[in-house]
Amino acid sequence: MTSLSTTTRKRRHERGFSMIEMMIVVVIVAVLAAVAFVAYRRHIRKGYVIQATEFVTRIVQQQELMRQQNGHYTDMGSNAAYPALKLREPVQKAWTAIPGAWQTFGLRPHNNVSYFGFVVRASRPVVSHQIENYASNGRFGIPAQPTTPVSDPGYIPPHPWFYVIAVGDMDGDTNTACNSPNPGSITGCTMILASSARPSPTVYNQNE
Repeated sequence: MTSLSTTTRKRRHERGFSMIEMMIVVVIVAVLAAVAFVAYRRHIRKGYVIQATEFVTRIVQQQELMRQQNGHYTDMGSNAAYPALKLREPVQKAWTAIPGAWQTFGLRPHNNVSYFGFVVRASRPVVSHQIENYASNGRFGIPAQPTTPVSDPGYIPPHPWFYVIAVGDMDGDTNTACNSPNPGSITGCTMILASSARPSPTVYNQNE
């Protein structure tokens, strides 16, 4: 009788231990799945940044081509990002109702969609390539215009310039302030900057 009771308790103990093991396995699998999902999402969003960086490089190249052809860079005329970021990001944004300056510029992202918005500003010869507020930001490296008068023997003509800002909301915190990106205050957004002085794109706040 004692032997049977001991065997029964042993079997119950074994069944209970197996259930605990199964619960532990379920928890471990859930944790691993969560970690894998976070890693996958980070990988996907890193791809969005890479795509935007490549497009910024193409914009820089196109600007230099436009200067060779027209004698000046192309100004998009607005500090608002195009296409505008949405309330739920990151999402794919179609390039439709394209502003006239972008149409003249003649450049589109792959498949006419992007996860970033873009700001492209450039100097204009009619105002002596005046330095616009954001263009003077140190992150662009655009030098100040010379101040020597035309009558001075050492006169140096004003230099043309441009800058590019790619802006995205990679963590989806609905920061619509990113639609008017300020390179002097890079918070809450992922930004990619390039300019005539610094043509290689630089990424800031990659996961924001």
